[in-house]
Amino acid sequence: MINHLKTFKLERMMCMPGMTFNKLTNRYEMNINGVTLNNLEILQNNANASEKGSLYWLMNHTCTPFGSRLLKHWICHPLYDSQSIQDRLDAIHYIQSESNVDQHLFISSLPILMRSLPDLEKALMRVEYGKCSPKEFLALLKSFERLGEELPNQDDIESINCPLIKNLLMSIPDNLAPLIEKFLSSFNHSAVETMNYKGLWNKRELFLNMSGYPEIEEQQEALCNLKNDLNKHLEEIRELLGKPNLVFKDLHGKRDLVEIKVSEMRMAKSDWLKTSQTKSLVRYQTPFVIKHQKEVQYHKELLEKESSNAWNNLLLDFCEHYEPLKRTVAALAQFDCLLSLSELSSKKGYIRPEFTKNTKSKLKVVNGRHPMIEMLLEEQDQEFIPNDAHMDATQERCMIITGPNMGGKSSYIKSMAIIVLMAHIGSYVPADECELSMFDAIYTRMGASDDMSRGHSTFFVELSEAGECLRDATERSLVVMDELGRGTSTHDGTAIAYATLERLVCGIGCLNLFVTHYPLLTTMSFIYPDLIKNYHLSYSGKENQKEVKFLYKLVNGSSPKSYGLNVAKLAGLSAGIIDLASDKSDQLERETMSRMTSKCFNRMLKYLDSDKSESIKDVQSHVRELIPGIADEKDAMDVKE
Repeated sequence: MINHLKTFKLERMMCMPGMTFNKLTNRYEMNINGVTLNNLEILQNNANASEKGSLYWLMNHTCTPFGSRLLKHWICHPLYDSQSIQDRLDAIHYIQSESNVDQHLFISSLPILMRSLPDLEKALMRVEYGKCSPKEFLALLKSFERLGEELPNQDDIESINCPLIKNLLMSIPDNLAPLIEKFLSSFNHSAVETMNYKGLWNKRELFLNMSGYPEIEEQQEALCNLKNDLNKHLEEIRELLGKPNLVFKDLHGKRDLVEIKVSEMRMAKSDWLKTSQTKSLVRYQTPFVIKHQKEVQYHKELLEKESSNAWNNLLLDFCEHYEPLKRTVAALAQFDCLLSLSELSSKKGYIRPEFTKNTKSKLKVVNGRHPMIEMLLEEQDQEFIPNDAHMDATQERCMIITGPNMGGKSSYIKSMAIIVLMAHIGSYVPADECELSMFDAIYTRMGASDDMSRGHSTFFVELSEAGECLRDATERSLVVMDELGRGTSTHDGTAIAYATLERLVCGIGCLNLFVTHYPLLTTMSFIYPDLIKNYHLSYSGKENQKEVKFLYKLVNGSSPKSYGLNVAKLAGLSAGIIDLASDKSDQLERETMSRMTSKCFNRMLKYLDSDKSESIKDVQSHVRELIPGIADEKDAMDVKE
């Protein structure tokens, strides 16, 4: 790799002081893949791909560009280490404590300082790559100089009663001032506005502070001697022409021209080169001037080269101190992120999550809310309806969620997944109570999209995402699936969704939020009553009018209908189309129920003849498995009779 980087003159990047290498598979972090980042709208929303409405938009209150980049990394790489999470939560609590802020004023003053800083991380990298301009370098040095003056001293740091913040400040070297002063005095500050490196060394006293660059002084002296020679040559011309006030002229890109009257042309030497003439004036270049200009250009180019080399060597010298300066920027970036999380966590309705030490997965959320939707609703003076979640790998590990279209199912499952992710970031969460175990990953399967460039249909993409969940999820994972199987026929989709759900519950054993419109899947709660529970987002309305009012509150039990015609009305379909669709829906429902009832009675007769049934409850249970949602006690008694 080093040999390859030599082609681009970047071989030093592999040998930088403090270079660290991390394993690609790092159990220090949760596994959050790109599908989950997209489905949960972590970095951008799914409506117009802008930042507003994303989790990053919600959490980003950073003061610096390098802090903003680190926060984005924190959000995309939640922690899988309980102690690290607790350290961040403790730091947030410490920052929010008013007594600590009064005791350590730098906590409140540091954001003001950081807002005035340039992008120190980017500037350091440009120095390392040798691409930093003098103006950028001077701004970088002055920023570190200001930091050295305003950061707390060792005595103040020792009194901080927060391990994470204390360690961050301790990682900043306390000898920044003399180091920065050394480089600030190494070049001419008044010349940094231009990219002309020669101007940086045009003061001899500044140059003498630099050692090891005699070539610059040599070229400067050569140019100075050439200038003196040109002045002597001008005196000779003045004496020759008898014009003591004669000066060289510059015209049309030509320099050091001798300008005399046409009537005085006889006074010019024969070897002078005439460059231009008017009715009254004529201009010449002497052989000495022509030779002199070539020599001046030669030494200027050498000076430019040596000045550029001197600048690059100055940057190389600065890079010898790259590691402590990088630690300083890294500490500031982390502190910036902690301040950002603290600002979010101070919002009303945010609480500190509690992590259990159970070996089995657990998630308990009371009045949890979707943080981004809540923020957007607040802008419209609306309120988000909170909901609960109680899941445990040893008991209820799967929630099958049904309900009408647009009833809030997707928002509910996303809110629970985002709460888990925020807790692993080390942030407070939008809920009244949150208790959870450590999750190693969050996997999602939501929405509908194709990949035409690769020839993948919507259903193929859907199953690819589901396959990744089944392949990589463990019993410590949280899996969120929304309407799996909708990209194909009803029977195939139902079968795939059924088999997938059974594998997640019985095979993998992870916690699972499963949204579906397939009634057959709700029967799994009767097969695995201890592991699977049915829920639906509540609503009100008259079924025969095909209209519902969304209540957005999670309640027990499954929903018998999805009320798609209500959504059709909201979407603006014409009344004629909706009426025709309503009639067709009623017809299909009657035919389906007729076939199901006939099949049910035939199987019930065999069941009763086998003498396996002794009570109405046995019959009722069996009927519910065959016809979910319609087999009440009266139906069971009718069948028994």
